[in-house]
Amino acid sequence: LDKASAQLQGVLGVFQKLVANKAHDHEGFYILNAVTASLDLATFQPYVSTILTLLFSRLQTSSTLKFSKYFVVYFSLFSLRFGPEAIVASIEAVQAGVFGNLLQGVLVPTATSHVSGDSECTMCCAALMALLVQRAQMLSEMGAFGGVLGAAVALAERASGDGGSMGAGPSTAPADDEEPGADVEYGVTFATLMHARRDSANAPIERMVTSIGDPRQHVASQIGALQRTHPNLVTSAALMQHITNPNLRERLGEWLVKGGVALQ
Repeated sequence: LDKASAQLQGVLGVFQKLVANKAHDHEGFYILNAVTASLDLATFQPYVSTILTLLFSRLQTSSTLKFSKYFVVYFSLFSLRFGPEAIVASIEAVQAGVFGNLLQGVLVPTATSHVSGDSECTMCCAALMALLVQRAQMLSEMGAFGGVLGAAVALAERASGDGGSMGAGPSTAPADDEEPGADVEYGVTFATLMHARRDSANAPIERMVTSIGDPRQHVASQIGALQRTHPNLVTSAALMQHITNPNLRERLGEWLVKGGVALQ
């Protein structure tokens, strides 16, 4: 156990160095995604607070659109892996009351308009729907229910025809997000990671979405589940009011009809 812990600390040390650098932060998220997808929560929990603190620091001091996108994807992977309650509790443990600001200031707007890739959009959609189902009352009280639902619908629609992936390697980083000439040398561990197969970077996300299926059907089924537990929040008028884009409102209506979900 001590040896395994030391190895994990070494890997997370590489993550820390990478995520602090704008030109290589996506490589840090590849490592973090793989670690999070591979470990049980009891093993991973002692490191979560430090990891989130590092990510929050980047968001607050030197965030970029690229970093925000990878952060939203990581939030979604963590949420699906361990449950929405675990990610909310972990974030609140770092700083009480910050989850609402993070949700409405980073997660919802970034997911709504900027996350790309079929698998990434599907995973983020499923994570937001899980958050809605399990924390509907909390989201309603903080005025975030509509934003989360709208983001999930936008992601489901984008996943159905987006193609590609955010996780194809360094070339995915927008030029204005990079630091030219920011070469890094992190020793043997980093060199080994950099020579790993590029297509393995997205493997944790691909595994996570295999059980979700069509994200549009997933949205419809989860709205059906919400209707059973929160009938006052989930009415046809309320849902359609939350979706400001008329095209997405129409698409959501089609998904609900196809999924056999009849709203009052």
